[in-house]
Amino acid sequence: MVWGAHFSAGMLSEQLVYYNRHAALTRANMPTMLPDVGLCDAVIECWSMLMNRLETDEYDFQRMSFFGIGHMAFNVLLHYVNGITFIAIVTVILIICYFKAVSVLLQGYLLFVPFNIEGHFACVYFKSKAGTVDLLDHQLHPDLNKSKICKLASLIGSTLSDYLESKGIDRGSEMVMFEHRQIKFPWQSSSPNLPESGLFTMMHMLMYDGNPFDNEDLRRKISRRYLVFQLTAALILADINTIPDEVVGKVNQFLV
Repeated sequence: MVWGAHFSAGMLSEQLVYYNRHAALTRANMPTMLPDVGLCDAVIECWSMLMNRLETDEYDFQRMSFFGIGHMAFNVLLHYVNGITFIAIVTVILIICYFKAVSVLLQGYLLFVPFNIEGHFACVYFKSKAGTVDLLDHQLHPDLNKSKICKLASLIGSTLSDYLESKGIDRGSEMVMFEHRQIKFPWQSSSPNLPESGLFTMMHMLMYDGNPFDNEDLRRKISRRYLVFQLTAALILADINTIPDEVVGKVNQFLV
């Protein structure tokens, strides 16, 4: 494989994926995709960009919009999920994506917002036409309204609402009234699985279209390991990666 545990520091910094200066992965990032390690934010950042590209290619317009996750401060500030500081950070994060969020919401399309809460990855899915916020998480939350993921979804909706209203867009006020729904999947459990939460989030972003789905590979741990390699190949071989030939060439040399 294109990663390994016994490389020098120089080799670990070698880039394997480069979409742009905000979305790139090094050899050191890749092992974080393994089920027993735990994903890094950079992988989700690249995955969101790839999802946006695939969406545009398939429909000739962006039916769905995927935010990035370039907000390492989340890991620290989510301890203060009800605090003013957290709201300010959410605002800064969303400003990066407002230019597309406004057009997406006005047209009634779909908006994915992945995030990382202390190593736990999950995703919220805004359906502006339906007036719902779907919470996509591998962990079940018995008391959804008290969960951090629900509080975070509410803050994101409130922040977007305030922004849209400040721009004179009346529809923005509706976001604070969106119904929160916890979407159930066969692979969910009541206990968090931090190392694999990133993998589940990537697959939710790939396969969820507003309706629950089943996937045999996600049900079985051994199959999830194979999914990791498939997702890695997808990230490296994507047409928006500017350096895939270099990576494939090195793999071919290794195989020879």
